[in-house]
Amino acid sequence: MSILYKTSRLLRKQAHGIQVNTCRFNSTGNHGFIGEVLSSKKALAKIATLSNRIGLKPNFPMNTLAQALIDKTAVKNAAVSNEKLWTIGKILSDMYVLERIKCLYPRLPEKGVQGLRDGLLDSRALNRLGNSWGLEVQLWNEDPKQAFGKVLAKTTEVETTRVAGEIYKPDAMKRAILAILGAVHLEGGFQESKKFVDSHIFSRQLDPRTMLQILYPRRQLARLCRRLKLKDPVYRIDAETGRKTREPVFIIGAYSGPFCLGQGQASSMDLAEQQAAYNAVLSYYIHSPPFEQYPSETLQTSTASFSPIPYISPGELVL
Repeated sequence: MSILYKTSRLLRKQAHGIQVNTCRFNSTGNHGFIGEVLSSKKALAKIATLSNRIGLKPNFPMNTLAQALIDKTAVKNAAVSNEKLWTIGKILSDMYVLERIKCLYPRLPEKGVQGLRDGLLDSRALNRLGNSWGLEVQLWNEDPKQAFGKVLAKTTEVETTRVAGEIYKPDAMKRAILAILGAVHLEGGFQESKKFVDSHIFSRQLDPRTMLQILYPRRQLARLCRRLKLKDPVYRIDAETGRKTREPVFIIGAYSGPFCLGQGQASSMDLAEQQAAYNAVLSYYIHSPPFEQYPSETLQTSTASFSPIPYISPGELVL
């Protein structure tokens, strides 16, 4: 709860600074850079289409959405850019994504957690999300006025090599999407921002089994059984066919007492044992116990009760 409390305080501080900047542009009408962007009918049509496409409310301020599309590299005045909106969106996205991964897979090692997080929130993933929205990034040689309605950013010409201090299209797209998330949170609160993340970021399903690399499955399974105070694993042949042919098939199970921990199938008994141990360790890591609520649900109201997750992982196996 202390982490969530600190996060909510940080969000309120960031939100205060954003509201000041937004109100300033609201009061100045069509003056300023954002007003210049919205004065273009083509840009206004693009921004309105984007708002409808991603499911924002009809009364969502167009100037806030336009500000979310202005990267800090495109303007000299940081108050006009999406920097503060992006900061809020980054905090929210990390909180929502990590809490879901931790609640769904509490035993998942940190490398697997980071892999799932990157698969949902890194530049490539959010760049694909922006492309699915029809969102474009300003070309490196494009006039800013001709790019109104796109993500305005000063990008580099060549993106084959990474150079420190330079921004690339996927990075600009990522910051714009997270800035939109921050704007949604400022306008609608935790409920709307969580709904936005569920609809767009979590719409992509990732398999946690692809995020793990188990190098020594038999050793890890033996260590796991000792940790759980189970009997040492024993490998038994459950079925086989064609032992004396060119293509035999062995199905071997990894047993701890009367319990089958995993099964493996291969053309040799050694490989089948490896596969059985691998599947047993994998099923332990990706186990998903039931839970009642996410921790962030308590941030919507100060009187909300919280039911903690009934399981805490003892940590990754160390050989």
